Amino acid sequence: MKKIISVFLALTIFCFSASAAGMTYTFEDICAEVSFPETYRVLTSDNLDQRADLLAELGYTKETMENIFKTEAAFAIAFSMDRDAEIWFRGYTTSDSEQAFNMDDFTAQDRQTYIDSVTADTQNTYKSADFIRGENGVFFRTEYTDGTHESVTYITIKNGAYYTLTLSKQSEGELTPQQLEDIKQSYMSLKFTEIKKNPNKTSISKKVLLIICTGILSVSAFAIAVVVLKKMGYIGKKDGKSKPTGKPKKLKLKK
Repeated sequence: MKKIISVFLALTIFCFSASAAGMTYTFEDICAEVSFPETYRVLTSDNLDQRADLLAELGYTKETMENIFKTEAAFAIAFSMDRDAEIWFRGYTTSDSEQAFNMDDFTAQDRQTYIDSVTADTQNTYKSADFIRGENGVFFRTEYTDGTHESVTYITIKNGAYYTLTLSKQSEGELTPQQLEDIKQSYMSLKFTEIKKNPNKTSISKKVLLIICTGILSVSAFAIAVVVLKKMGYIGKKDGKSKPTGKPKKLKLKK
């Protein structure tokens, strides 16, 4: 088992600025910036004092929210005004992400290995799964359902770390066209201002690719788990003593 390490989570410095799509948040320690739609309200580990009204509306205490950011390796969580969608921006490292280092370097055969693994997965239901390439590099996109709730995730590997943007629908039913557009906007805004050279001299083995794929698929299931756990009261208890959800365990990878 490999321990998941939040990517500079405790030390991350961020700032934000206005943009046409909403607020742009810059995380200097990971050389990344991302925007969320203007109809979303955003929490980060550094703005909780300024968003006490939103915390109260959501039923979170500051202590609870700080615990969520820490245990879930989250940099930012955006909430739609109608409260039916949440977008999570997360980052973490494993020894496998460090070996892969940059998804942009994956070959066509590497990408096909991912897709074949998704196709062969009989325990989860993926409405779609494929690689996409844009100005911000290569991402793997999945739409996931547990039969009741749905989520869509964009995931990449940059500078030896996983980064994910996930929109999870809070109510039952299919993702709406607007929700799909919302997460697409955030994905298109995500930029890494520094791409480091891969220090690894050997190519990625098929075994490592399959391990990485397992982690990617777990991210999609994680989004649904958040929705269910909140409904069960494990997240957002007003006494500030909510139990750690334990969801990072879903992302621990086996050799």
